[in-house]
This record gives sequence, structure tokens and C-alpha cells, in this order.
Amino acid sequence: MEKLGRGLTWRSFLAIIYAAILLNPIHIYLSLISPAGGVVGYLLAPYVSLLLFTEIARHLGSPLTKRESTIIYYGTQIASVYTIGLLLISHVYYMQSEYFIKFGIADKLPWWFAPPLDSIAVKRRILFHIDWIPTLVFLSILPSIFGLMIDIGAAFFLSYLYIEVEKLPYPMAEVDQQSIVTLTEREPDKIRIFTIAGLLSFIYGLLLYTLPMVSETYTGVTLSLIPYPWIDLTEYIETVLPGAAFGIGTDILMIAVGWIIPPKAIISMLIGVVATTIIGNTLAIRFNIPGFEDYRKVWVPRLGLGTVYELSSLYLWAGPSLGLILSAAIMQLVLYWKEIVKAIKDLLKVRTFRVERGRWYPPLSLSLALIFGGGLGGFLLSLYLSQNPFSVWWIFLILWLIYPFLHAVINGRAFAEIGLGLSIPYLRHALILGSGYSMPDIWFIPAKEVDASAGMSMRIKVCLATQTNPLDYFKAHILALVSGGAMSFIFLSILWNMAPIPSNAYPYAAVTWPVNALYTALWASRSINIFKPFLVALFFILGTILGILIKYLNLPLSLIGLAMGFGAIPPNIISYFIGTLIGIIAEKKIGKEKWRVYKAVILAGLFAGTGLSIGLA
Repeated sequence: MEKLGRGLTWRSFLAIIYAAILLNPIHIYLSLISPAGGVVGYLLAPYVSLLLFTEIARHLGSPLTKRESTIIYYGTQIASVYTIGLLLISHVYYMQSEYFIKFGIADKLPWWFAPPLDSIAVKRRILFHIDWIPTLVFLSILPSIFGLMIDIGAAFFLSYLYIEVEKLPYPMAEVDQQSIVTLTEREPDKIRIFTIAGLLSFIYGLLLYTLPMVSETYTGVTLSLIPYPWIDLTEYIETVLPGAAFGIGTDILMIAVGWIIPPKAIISMLIGVVATTIIGNTLAIRFNIPGFEDYRKVWVPRLGLGTVYELSSLYLWAGPSLGLILSAAIMQLVLYWKEIVKAIKDLLKVRTFRVERGRWYPPLSLSLALIFGGGLGGFLLSLYLSQNPFSVWWIFLILWLIYPFLHAVINGRAFAEIGLGLSIPYLRHALILGSGYSMPDIWFIPAKEVDASAGMSMRIKVCLATQTNPLDYFKAHILALVSGGAMSFIFLSILWNMAPIPSNAYPYAAVTWPVNALYTALWASRSINIFKPFLVALFFILGTILGILIKYLNLPLSLIGLAMGFGAIPPNIISYFIGTLIGIIAEKKIGKEKWRVYKAVILAGLFAGTGLSIGLA
């Protein structure tokens, strides 16, 4: 097996800086004016950057290596989407929001939330001002550092557990690997398939994304030939299934991802969504079931798929989802304890990073130090920012020192088994509401709610497949965060100085920020209390029983898949299912081995073409 080697060279370094300087501002601007802005950074940046730098290197007579391409692919993606400064600007908007004023929150915000409204930094819309230092340091920089420490530490351990010990497949890793290898080596058969798939998805994307966005921007009228993001069938079934949400997704990527995800997981997700968002919603409307009455109070006919899903996920499935997914996370520790113990024993023998025969061994001591150090730092920061730390210290303890690892375990297994992420919903909300703490400051104190370690572990899988030293990926990741964060802060200061955010100059922000302010005000004022402890406990027990049955009866189901489908939006799951059927047919037509190789190449091409079409919008 080829040895692992360097991928972070001066050429991949330049690519990351290029993405930070040129692509990050594009991502920020598009995210303020268009709903597709966020997609551009994730889909467009890695392909544009890799194509550009592979072509330059070829013309200079020194082609990029797979290792360099791996670092460029991931480094430019991170550098183009990471932002610092948007949180600060949003806090200024919240302070003046009619919802914060109406719900009595505006005059109770803590000193570190944002500079006062009479500050020059706010009046003149200046980010480069000393008044921003507390908010920038306490709400952005320090939480990012502590969170990154936890993510890297968890990624070190979980990647070894899932890749080397359990040898889980990481379905989406194959897509990234084929993107990197195809664009670097330019194997004729693969590059032809990649190009055809990219061209078809580009044309489809022009009709699905570009045409509606461009027509609305320049004429004020949305011209749409294909409904996006789904064909809404909710109204047609509600006479038979009142309260249910139903539709078919029109995003080609969602369908294509379905042939990558294992069929067992797709079936489990389909069972989960049918049992909850379709049948469960209907039962809650037809019958006065104890604990599910709130949904009957807010549902009316002809709301449409999006609204029905939003209401049911909030008033019907928030508590049960929390219980079920928490149990699924804990069951990963219980059911796979032997594998965890083996990983711990293996890594206890490692004193420093070791690379042997294409495998890498991160030291357990460093993993634990990063996880505990980041968690302790976040915990102490939260105590410092709290107005009454002695009454809510246990919440900060859970959110920084317990929850992040549980989240990493279940999210990491979801990535490793299925290829998609899974979060534990509303845990912070349930803890705060259950505590009885009434001051709004706790809703804005940083917490480790988002897990990045699962994505990191998948990237380690790709690094090993392309013979790239994973340490180079982590170095590139940090470089991308620093360069992308610096450029985003500079560019956001320019945009904010030019016009208020939100405003007519930034139309998408003008639509979404008021909605965000409303929901934030509702939570912070305790106007929403949707958690019923007995439902959380009931579905926790149900999830535990399901996990045991699936494991020991060897049922053809996935507990993670069931959790993903539980209360999910139907069009996404149905799209995955359609993709699975297409994959089964294609495998029978062209052969199992050929389909295994080319399905990832096709999906990579679809990602590239879709990203380009959205970028043109």
C-alpha cells in the first residue's frame, strides 16, 4: 500500500487563499440576496478551485498530486463558506427588531450581546471598532476555538473507531474521492461520465434554480418551469389524511444521493417518515391523543407542505424526536461497547501520531485533551457570561462537556453508515425551558450545538483513500478557517457600510432575518413551551427497545435511519427512495461492479453541474 504523504504544499496553500479572497465574498453576498447562496460555497467552490488549479498545474508541466487535490478540494470549501461578523450584525438587527421590543427582550439583553444603539460602531455601521471586541471575542472567536478543539479531538477518536475498528463504509466519501481522483488524473472513461452528468445537471439546474432567481431579480415575477423544491401534494391528500404533509422533491441531487445510501437505511427512513409526518400527523388531527393536542390547535386545511411540516415538527414531533434520537445516541455506546473498548486499547498504546501501511493512529491522550479542554473552556466561558451562573451551571455542563461527545457519536455513525448527518434536536431548548430560568441571556450564551467531527472523520476516510496524511487536512482546515474568517469580516464590514443588513439591497436577508428574530423572541420570552417530559421519556424508551431488537434479532433496519426519518419532511425521503430504485435498476443493467465505480462519479458530476448553475444565478 502506498504511503501517506503531504498534501499541504505551497500550491494547495495558494488555492485556499484564493478561495478565501475571491470565493468567500461571493458566498456571503449570494447568501444575503438568494436562498441558494449557501449551496454555492459547498458545491461550487471545491470544483471550481480544483478545476482551475489542476489546469494551471498541467499547463505548467507539473500536474497536481491526488494529495494536493484532496487538500484543495476540502480547504477551498471551508475557506469559501466560513464567516465571522454576520452574527454581530444580526445582533444589531435583533436589538431594534419589533419582535424583541414587543416580547420585552430588547431592554434585557446583556452587555456582551452587542454595542449599545448609540455607539458609533452601530450608528455608522462599522465592524472595525473597539466597541465590538466583547461581542467578537466572547460570542465568536472563543466559542469557535473551543468548538474546534472538541471537533478535532472527537474526529481523531471516532475516525479510528469507525474506519479502522468497525470498518464502516462512509457512502458519501466515495463521491468526494471520485471527484478528486477524476479531476486530478483525468481518466478518459471517468472524465467523460463526469462531464456528461455535469452538463445534464447544469441544464436542469438552469431550469430549476437559475431561471426563477434571475427572472424574479430583474422583472419581479418568478418564472418557474419546474416546481422547487418539491411538487406539493398535501392539499390533494388532506381530505383522506388531514394534517399530513406529502410531496415529491424536484432536486436531482436528492434523488442521486439515494443510490449512494444503503437500501436498509432508506427503507428505515421511509418507515420513519410515513409513521410520523404522514400517518402520525393524521392521527393527531382525527383523535384527541393526550400529549399531541397542540397540533390540532394550529392546523387548518390548505396550509401547504412547508407550513404543515414546520407546525408538525414544532408542535408534534419536537419532544418525541428529542427522546428517540437521544436514545439512539446512547445506544451506540451501549451496543458497540466492545468496539469502543478495542479502539481505546489500541490508541492507548500510541504516544504520538503514527502512520503505518496506509493507516494512521492518533494518540488517545491528545483526543481526550482536546475534547475536555474545549469543553471546559466553553463551560467556563458560559459561566462568565451568565447573569446567574449558579442556577444554570448544569445546563452549561451538559451543553459543553456531555452533549458534544454524544452528538459526535451519533452524527459520526450516521455519516459512516448512511452518508448523511443526524443532529439531536431542541436539546438546548428543552433544558432551558425545563430549568425555569427566565432571563433571556441564556438563549444567547454560546453552546456546542453543531457537530463538525463527523464530517472531519469522513474526510479522514478520503485522505486515507488518496494517500494523504490526515494531519495535513487538519492544518489546511485551520488555515481555511483563519483566512476565510478574516476575509469574511473585511467583506461584511464593506457590505454593511454600504447598506443596512437586512434591507432592499439584500433581499433574502430582508425575508429571513425577521422570521429568525420572531422565533428567537418567542423562545427567549418562553412563549413557546412544546416539550412534555413524559413524551420525551416515552420515545426514549421506545428508541432503546427498537435499538435492542434491531441489534439482537438482526432485523433488516437501521436505528439511525429510523431516527432520520422520524418527523422528517417527506419529499426528501421520497427522493432518496426513488434514487434507490434507480440504483437497483442500474445495477442490474450494467453490472454490480461497474455501477459501484461509476455511481459515485455520476453523483460527483451532478454536484459540480448543479453548483455551477446555482452560481450563475
